Amino acid sequence: MAFEFIKDVHYYMDDTRVVFTALYHIQRGECCGNKCLHCPFNPKYEKGNVVLAKEFLNLKDNLENGNR
Repeated sequence: MAFEFIKDVHYYMDDTRVVFTALYHIQRGECCGNKCLHCPFNPKYEKGNVVLAKEFLNLKDNLENGNR
């Protein structure tokens, strides 16, 4: 991964647990299969899946075009 982790953008803390955001997962590029709370892939939780759920397609397009 070639990006810097930013708290409250890519992850947040829930007590002692690190919770990754949908943005983190989109930039990661594929599902890890760990049943993440903010999994943006469809179907969810399928390791290696790269198909984004419809509601996240615009976010990915904006990232690819440099619009953050």
